[in-house]
Amino acid sequence: MRARGLVVAVLVVACVPVPPNPITSSDAGRDAAPTDASSSDDASSSDANPGVRLLDVDLVTGHVSTTSAAPIQYSITFATDGAHMPETLVFGGTNVLADEDCPYAGGVGIGVFPALTAAAPARGGNPDATGHISVEWSGPVIARVTASWNASYTCSGSGQMAAGSSTFTMFPSGRIVRHDVAVPSTTTLTDGSACGCANNPTFFFTSYWAFVAAQQTVTPTGAPTDGELLSANCAVYANHMIGVIQPDALGTTVDSSRGPSVFQYEWISDAATLPSAQKTATSAIVLSPETAAASCGNVLADLDNPPLLMGETQERTDEHGVYVDDDDTHRTARFELTPVGADVPRGFAVSLDVGGEPTITRTPPATGTWYATQPDGARTLVWFRDGLGVGQTIAIEPR
Repeated sequence: MRARGLVVAVLVVACVPVPPNPITSSDAGRDAAPTDASSSDDASSSDANPGVRLLDVDLVTGHVSTTSAAPIQYSITFATDGAHMPETLVFGGTNVLADEDCPYAGGVGIGVFPALTAAAPARGGNPDATGHISVEWSGPVIARVTASWNASYTCSGSGQMAAGSSTFTMFPSGRIVRHDVAVPSTTTLTDGSACGCANNPTFFFTSYWAFVAAQQTVTPTGAPTDGELLSANCAVYANHMIGVIQPDALGTTVDSSRGPSVFQYEWISDAATLPSAQKTATSAIVLSPETAAASCGNVLADLDNPPLLMGETQERTDEHGVYVDDDDTHRTARFELTPVGADVPRGFAVSLDVGGEPTITRTPPATGTWYATQPDGARTLVWFRDGLGVGQTIAIEPR
């Protein structure tokens, strides 16, 4: 039996009043600001409100919800028992996470099949697993929550332990980046026929997102998915869409045969042995109000990771979806953010060592509340509502 339906990238909340012109997002925002040449030399941050609150985060439970000022409205809760992985992801007024029973993928989790599922018990995860939640970033702009877990099981008469953690970085634009670290077993296993929740002689070790049944799952071109395809796909619903990016096409599967729409990344697939080796993966989803299958490519564009020149250094996003300025020197002089060869998508974020909240300007200028800041220890996080097109720049001036 093949266990299909399994997947494959703070601080106290500041209760700041919502500004009178809340952040809004549109397709025009993908290319950032107006391109009127007459204003291109008059970059301004006068409409920016770096203190806007876009996310609310519970420091104990890790519950995250966007405020009315955020471009996309959603919330995510984590289980209070078991593996403490996400239990609900509410978007469009409904929980989009699917229910299943081991050895099939439910909710969001790690599959060590046929032994167990490290997911929220309410979504079919192993209820005997243990875990805890830690909140690294509690907003008010970006949230980061880690669900760590351990699960014991018996396989072929041998006691085993699986362990791991999944870190979720949540952005107000509907992007959620997930970084997994997991070890499937204490020792190398050679027969899965007497393991955990199923009787299957081979092993699967997977990272997955399992959503309620979509009307269809499609590729970036809008074509229906067909088994093992691309690392980028979409689940299309009557009133929204979910875009999913997995680490690479090799090992990625999309499966709706049992009902739930499952996007799975397989570290180990249908193998005779299960090595006790740590694996990592970064995947990401984006929540969108789009409903046309042909829009999948545009939706997935918000998960692109093109290079960004940060002063003198070219960077791509890290495993949590943030452009990190790795300059070892604390910046004291003005520098610029510049796309390299491709547009940077809307909703991107940067991490800077600038000694606090900098002065930020844009050429050409943007309108409304176009960026927001958040402290991160000695660094500063800056989230940008709009994309940054080739030939456009954002100037950062430390104070």
